[in-house]
Amino acid sequence: MVASPTLIGAVTTLVIVVAVFLTYNANQGLPFVPAYRVSATVPNAARVIQSNEVRIGGNRVGVVESVEPVRNPENGGVAAKLNLKLDRRVAPIAADTSVRIRYRSSFGLKYVELTRGSEGAPLEEGQSLAIDRAVEQTEFDDIGNTFDEETRVNARRNLVGYGNAFAGRGVSLNETFEALNPLFTALDPVMATLSAPATRLDRFFPELGDAARIVAPVAVEQAELFSNMATTFAAFADDPDKLKETISESPETLEVSARALRNQRPFLTDFADLSRRLQPATKELVVALPTLNDALEVGAPVLRRTPEANRNLGRAFASLEELLERPSTKISFQRLDTLFDEAAPLLDYVVPYQTVCNYWNYQWGTLAGQLDLRDQVGFVHKTIPVTMPSSQGPSGQQGSLGGYSGIQANGRNAVSGEFEPHELAIRHDFPYGPAIDANGNADCQSGQVGYPLGQLLAPGQPASNPSIQVSNIPGNRGPTFTGRPRRP
Repeated sequence: MVASPTLIGAVTTLVIVVAVFLTYNANQGLPFVPAYRVSATVPNAARVIQSNEVRIGGNRVGVVESVEPVRNPENGGVAAKLNLKLDRRVAPIAADTSVRIRYRSSFGLKYVELTRGSEGAPLEEGQSLAIDRAVEQTEFDDIGNTFDEETRVNARRNLVGYGNAFAGRGVSLNETFEALNPLFTALDPVMATLSAPATRLDRFFPELGDAARIVAPVAVEQAELFSNMATTFAAFADDPDKLKETISESPETLEVSARALRNQRPFLTDFADLSRRLQPATKELVVALPTLNDALEVGAPVLRRTPEANRNLGRAFASLEELLERPSTKISFQRLDTLFDEAAPLLDYVVPYQTVCNYWNYQWGTLAGQLDLRDQVGFVHKTIPVTMPSSQGPSGQQGSLGGYSGIQANGRNAVSGEFEPHELAIRHDFPYGPAIDANGNADCQSGQVGYPLGQLLAPGQPASNPSIQVSNIPGNRGPTFTGRPRRP
């Protein structure tokens, strides 16, 4: 059966009418499709109009059926009630669902975004979301109004200039996008490495912030460093041939450096261990710095005098070298060697008496008293003939002369009769005993005789004459180190 042309025309007209009807009403939802109608109250619905989209998770789930003003329950002002026509498949909406009016494009077109809640009661058909569920959205106009008029005018001029620049370079941009394809292909593994947890890229920018904070106190020095670097690079640019030679020789240099660094690994390991061990000393150095600073303050003037001292020392060494080059110097040293060999036995005998008993200084201790006797000319040395008995000994003390007077040296003044052991030297001239006995013990009795502050009487010696007068008291008297006659 063949359809008539009239029937075909009628069917075609019906299809066109239905298509136009559906197209006209598409923004308000398809007819005969069940809808879920709820509303939302927002403080401001500027530029929201009927048929704007409603989205959940980026998917269109309905449209704004109408917008009507209502009383703001929080402050008594004017608010906007958005009547929403949603697909039945998204029902129900929880009462703690958030509402936000967002920009769909940069030209001001908007849509309503719903963010589902999880704890609120489900909304029945015709119920409304409370105004406190509305999330404030920053308007482009508000952003622009933060700038003054001159800045807004210049921003529009920049947009026009950039637009014309991109529009006039369409072919170049297409070539650039084509050339970027290999870059992004190679960039994929790089970004995979950077995003790996082991790379720890999340610490990179905080560490950069810390680095900037640390170098902030030396910002001026850093600026001077870049200025000096600019001068250095300008010097490199003045002689490009030398720079080329340096770059061409760099591979060989780096190869040698790599081998040298492998040999330096043991040193670096030991140096790291040394640095770790020096850490306690470094902490103590902080405490010692004031003392070191004082030492440096004292030492600086000394160091300034050091060059002159070094010059004088140089002249002294030059004179010493000249002395050593003379033939007579060698002969002198040879004779000194002979002298030392001949003097060694004497020194072996005398040295203990000086180092242990200090006898040399004792002999000089009373020498001044032997030369203080005045005569008509000056001073004379006190001498007394041993053949003439007298009760007055050297330096004015009573004492025996060769045993003739029978009075021992007792520290008593021959003129006043007063006992003066601290003023008069009291000693005996008997032969010295050994300074050190066979067991290595010191026995310096000869340097310790005189009047002690105590009783040390020999058998038969009266208490009225308590001076030490025997040639050898049993036992060791110990060492003597005083540089003057022993005083009790």
